[in-house]
Amino acid sequence: MSNTAELARAFYKAYEPIHSSIYFVSAANEHFQEIGLRPGWMGYFASRSAPMGAVGPEVVAATFYSFAPTLVAKYIPIAWSLAPPEAVTSARLSAVSEMLAAVLDNFEIGEITKLIELLEPIALDLALEGHPLFAGHRSVALLENPQVRLWQILTLFREHRGDSHLACLASVPLSGVEANLIHHLDGRAPKEFLTRARGYGEEDWARAAARLAERGLVNEDGSALTVEGVELKRTIEADTDRLASQVPAALSPEQSETVIASLGKIAHALQEHHGLTF
Repeated sequence: MSNTAELARAFYKAYEPIHSSIYFVSAANEHFQEIGLRPGWMGYFASRSAPMGAVGPEVVAATFYSFAPTLVAKYIPIAWSLAPPEAVTSARLSAVSEMLAAVLDNFEIGEITKLIELLEPIALDLALEGHPLFAGHRSVALLENPQVRLWQILTLFREHRGDSHLACLASVPLSGVEANLIHHLDGRAPKEFLTRARGYGEEDWARAAARLAERGLVNEDGSALTVEGVELKRTIEADTDRLASQVPAALSPEQSETVIASLGKIAHALQEHHGLTF
């Protein structure tokens, strides 16, 4: 790979499936239900936001950005009346341990340890300023279990990159539903998934398309990006990669590619074992 931005994007693509798998494995729902949470989306919203404390739906909607506030309000703050944030975080890490054990037990401990040695100092040195979701997760102690510890480290990178990405969206500016629409029209996710999973209705989508058409970012019927829209999306993604380039900046190109290859191998094994596709 030829440059830092390319390595930053490749690093993200390698670790994102490892982090995101926890949202889809049955172990997560089981552990969340054991502490009183309801099955389904409640565990997702509660577990991602729990490191920030018992925050309200406005804070969760702001830091998650792409979800409709009305969807968030269905689960937050009621989740905190069922289980305190500390219990949610503990349950999540227990689920992570269970999720990873069946997969990473087959990996050499030295490979996991090497990843931790290379990545942990970089993760702990990431800037707090302007990164509220990352800061919350940064406040959670790293566990001694190397498998869980690696997942926590990767989650720090994930949430830090996410905070930076949201800053890029806000600076354009794009609202949550507008960002989803442009993401869809750029060929990155089906509309059906984004409207259902993010809590937006057809009217929300249509109004967003009309606003973007007025700005010249999509065509009149909202079915395709204009040249300006394509360029805007490209700029957002490039700026996100630039702001998330700490690993390739701190490591040699050879070290970065070794890390990416190791994480890719773990991600593949994890997805294959749990039957996940992203």
